[in-house]
Amino acid sequence: MMLQLRGSQLEIRGVLDRSTVPEVYRQFRRLRSEQITTIDLAGLEGVDSAGVAMLEHLRRSQTPAARYVAANDAVEGMLELMGGSPPPAERSAVREPWLARLGGKLIEMGEAAGAYVRLAASITFWTVLAPLDREARRRGAIAARCRTIGSSAVPIVGFLSLIIGVIVVLQSVLQLRQFGADLFVVDLLALSVSREMGPMITAIVIAGRSGSAIAAQIATMKVTEELDALTVMALDPVRYVMVPMLAGMLLSIPLLTAMSIMIGIGGGMVVAWFAVGLAAETFLSRLSDVMGFIDLFIGISKSFFFGAAIVFTGCHFGLRSTGGSEGVGRSTTQAVVGSIFAVIALDALFSLFYLV
Repeated sequence: MMLQLRGSQLEIRGVLDRSTVPEVYRQFRRLRSEQITTIDLAGLEGVDSAGVAMLEHLRRSQTPAARYVAANDAVEGMLELMGGSPPPAERSAVREPWLARLGGKLIEMGEAAGAYVRLAASITFWTVLAPLDREARRRGAIAARCRTIGSSAVPIVGFLSLIIGVIVVLQSVLQLRQFGADLFVVDLLALSVSREMGPMITAIVIAGRSGSAIAAQIATMKVTEELDALTVMALDPVRYVMVPMLAGMLLSIPLLTAMSIMIGIGGGMVVAWFAVGLAAETFLSRLSDVMGFIDLFIGISKSFFFGAAIVFTGCHFGLRSTGGSEGVGRSTTQAVVGSIFAVIALDALFSLFYLV
């Protein structure tokens, strides 16, 4: 075994295995060099796992790390098998054309969109048939989801809705007072909270709480092969795991939205009383004139679609999880971001629909 230094290039010849690694390390310690940029493996006839570890040590001891050049197929295969640096540098320098990369990304996005739609259709189909599907029914599964999604979210949804109602009144009064139109603060508060702010705040909170929990659970079951175990036991994961999630969401989120609307309007009424001097009787009289059943229907009907999108997105990213605990965290993050994006996009579509 022989090491030879030519400028900034280190040449290695012979066989690098567990019997020669100590001698190679001693030779390397005796070398004097400011910086090694490349490690020439053209003369390396063979290498084992100990040799790969030694090569990686030599490469990473440089700052920046050196790169391999001129490795034969056997050495390349061993480096790849043992998780070493990609060999050799001249191959990695070849980049795929930008158009090919763009096409690959578009194909991946199309496949992901197709998988999302198929999963959403499957979950929706089995949820509709859930009351008739006794085989896949789990006692208490939907009630447990309602507690997790609904009752446990009441404090945070209520507090945020109260804050939103207070902010809307305070900000609108500053403008309306200039025109002597303080009474119209009721119109602004009622319509904005019932149609937009109430459903939106509720959905975003649920996306952060329950969307992340759904994605984390599905991803963990995927990584630990629990979903495969259910399939082996002739239990469909969609019917057994995901249908109760959607059913619990559809039962909980409309009630949370209704509560959010009431608390938001109630908080705004209290602030209007103190900040503007608007009596409660006057506020409620104006409220009954400007807000009708259609406004409540618009706000609560949105919540069903928001909740379904949160469940579909969480399950989708959970099923795509790979790579152990790191993959679970990555899928959870993607699910939260995707759920919030889906909620905002759906809200924009509903706004256009009701406008037309």
